[in-house]
Amino acid sequence: MLWRAFFCSATVAIVLRLAINFCESGKCGTFGTGGLIMFDMGIVSSDIGLMELIPVVILGLLGGFLGSLFTFINGKIVRAYSSWYTM
Repeated sequence: MLWRAFFCSATVAIVLRLAINFCESGKCGTFGTGGLIMFDMGIVSSDIGLMELIPVVILGLLGGFLGSLFTFINGKIVRAYSSWYTM
């Protein structure tokens, strides 16, 4: 599965780069000459304050806790199922 994801990502990156080069030539139709995807957002501050960091940390802790809880419960279910159906 890892190799499939890698090759899919590599293929998408190559196709997207070709599409962006095609759009920069002015033949892209509705996307215009700016490119396939508009990344220009103007002036963006790179300062990350504490208020932006708190939700990210909370989401990371919540995701880690829920992932470990899922793994723990899944292990219990698999052990119980295998003990019921051993032959």
